[in-house]
Amino acid sequence: MKISSLLEKIDRGMICLSCGYVEKRVWRDYIDKCPVCGGPLVPVLNEIPEPVDEPGIWRWSRGFLYTDVSTKITFFEGSTPLIKSSRLYRDYKIKNLYYKDESRNPNSLFIDRGSAYLSSILASRGARSIIIISRGDLAISMSSYARRARMKVFAFLPGDIIPSKLYKVKLMASRATIIEDYEAFQRIIERTSSRSSTDGKKRYVIIQTNPYLTNGFQTILFEILHDLGKPPNVIMVPFGDGALMTSLVVLVEKLKLPTKIIGVTTDDPDPVLNEIRGDNSLLRKYVEELISDTNHSIVHVSRAGVLSAIQYMSREEGLAIDAINASLVAGLFSADLRVMGTENTVLVFTGGMINDPAVIKTILRETKIDRVSLGYTKEKILEILLEEEYIPVYRIWKRLAKKYGIRISLRAIYNHIKDLEKKGFIRSEIINDESTGRPRKIYVLNDIAYEFLKR
Repeated sequence: MKISSLLEKIDRGMICLSCGYVEKRVWRDYIDKCPVCGGPLVPVLNEIPEPVDEPGIWRWSRGFLYTDVSTKITFFEGSTPLIKSSRLYRDYKIKNLYYKDESRNPNSLFIDRGSAYLSSILASRGARSIIIISRGDLAISMSSYARRARMKVFAFLPGDIIPSKLYKVKLMASRATIIEDYEAFQRIIERTSSRSSTDGKKRYVIIQTNPYLTNGFQTILFEILHDLGKPPNVIMVPFGDGALMTSLVVLVEKLKLPTKIIGVTTDDPDPVLNEIRGDNSLLRKYVEELISDTNHSIVHVSRAGVLSAIQYMSREEGLAIDAINASLVAGLFSADLRVMGTENTVLVFTGGMINDPAVIKTILRETKIDRVSLGYTKEKILEILLEEEYIPVYRIWKRLAKKYGIRISLRAIYNHIKDLEKKGFIRSEIINDESTGRPRKIYVLNDIAYEFLKR
């Protein structure tokens, strides 16, 4: 069904992107997925809300669908600045190019907007705990707000999560569980989506398609419209899980704004670009259907383009941005014909400043180690091999479970080992087992692994 036909069915409420169901019981009932097919719901408004005299996202509370909120959980998120470009705009002949800096939110995440609103709803409903299924950022943000609301947090995270993100979650969550692989991760999400979102014990399940999260994300558009005084020609966002782009496309189409939403993604498997990759996003197919009959689009960027953008922005704009933000600048090159000569273009910076030394060294050409992260499980495998030489796969498997709480299948360990060997971090050797007298394959670190672990 075309988005225009779908939006004609509703003025204010939620629509299901899967079956077209319209949900209007939104002001008091907590409804986080389609009651007909279990598909994702997206918030719909028929007008831009008037601001009220409250701080942050609560300034736009007239644009929130669920209004029975008696407890507000906030760290004063929102009200992030629009930073005007001082150089880049000239290259594209864009009259006004702005960076919407979402790193100014409490956890440096645009997700804080949705987490503040959703946590307030759950606190008002007496929630005692939440289960979060996330690739990282949602778990960090929701854990922060849920803890402030005195809720217990149980997080499920994939094995390739960046270690720094896992540590942040562990600091706040009651328990953080590593899921074996992305396929298993997807199956858990799908099973969870098909069940009730609450188990009757005031425990709620939170995934990235929650409509109250995306309703909070829509405050980004409200602020842009208010600060500019008119709709911009183009808004560019990282694609990621697709939730931000989906929420903005639906709102722009419903309000009939002359604004083009461009999502930036990549097919490059390099870990530098993990944050914008949307190939396994639950919303990917819905976004593609949404933009098929509209003016919105998705552009692809490369690792080389992102690294070049980091260097350009650092030297020409004085902003040493990370790969997520730099992907939007690189996206300008892919979308140049669609943005060239526009009057107002906004890049929504959902990341922050660059802080990964491996990426910085790569840009400065001071090292050959050019990977942000191998993922938590792979890094722990390297640490185990650093501590204990001549160790077989079976013992690596046991050590991961005992020391780090990573309980995954032996087959998954072999896949990690194979990938590390392919990347040159480890090598296999055959030795004679003194206890059995038989040859045995073991794994040892290569020099690049030692350099990687020292960074």
